[in-house]
Amino acid sequence: MFGLRPPEEIRKLESFGIGSFTDEELQDKCDLVRRSIRMMYAEKPSASIVIPAFNEKKSIVGTMQSIALQTQRDIEVIVVSNGEDYGNATQQIAEQCGARVIHEPKHGIGLARQIGLEEAKAEIVISTDADTLHDKRWAASIVQEGMRESGVKFGFGPVHSLSRRLSRRMFMESHNLTRYFRSKVGVLKNAGLSEANSFYLREAAMDAGGYDRERNFGEGMDMLRRISPDLDAKFFYSEDFAAYPSGRKMDKMSLLTLGTISIRLGLAHVRGKDLALREDEYPHIR
Repeated sequence: MFGLRPPEEIRKLESFGIGSFTDEELQDKCDLVRRSIRMMYAEKPSASIVIPAFNEKKSIVGTMQSIALQTQRDIEVIVVSNGEDYGNATQQIAEQCGARVIHEPKHGIGLARQIGLEEAKAEIVISTDADTLHDKRWAASIVQEGMRESGVKFGFGPVHSLSRRLSRRMFMESHNLTRYFRSKVGVLKNAGLSEANSFYLREAAMDAGGYDRERNFGEGMDMLRRISPDLDAKFFYSEDFAAYPSGRKMDKMSLLTLGTISIRLGLAHVRGKDLALREDEYPHIR
């Protein structure tokens, strides 16, 4: 579970869909992804995967391909393109890949996730990001194992950074370690979660009021607090549940900034308090 080197399957996905491509290359990749995504259609999907997307034209093909290869085939894919003009490059690529795309001109990650939640058709909603890759058993693990746990309304899995910088990958693994021990011994009441890899029951989320549309950091943790005031969420540490974000956002921040945020998060976790960061403190959230 705690690995600083991603599996070969993830590296292949990264090579396939993250980076800059010619128009012809991009079209070929989108055509390949679309054929598989269209075969996933189900009138009553087992899960809805919600992907907020802002300026992700260099990453979203990889994310869509990792979803197209999922062994769980009856899933709905919703991409919420927000904060950019209608017809932006990210939106066009997601549409060419066969996703159901919703455009929202207003910026905001909490807003985007809430729109996806409201539009989701399935009982289980899976939250991830448009620069994130997944193991092919990811959705199946969530649907067939994770959400079958008695009484579980909210769960989350490990997140491994694809950053080329060892310090950034170690930073992410430190959070996985915290989550792991919280799940095993329950010492830390609130070990945090990553919106790049969380899942929950739609009805429970809607009853709790959903995401705060104005939040741009910790929107998933905020919603969990309202779904379950006792923070009764389960961390699934199997690698089948893992997600692999690109790491480009973390790479833009200094080690001092990362360290400061990490300490503040740790203190908030121990105290069971929410950590509210201003957007100017964490400018690379999106």
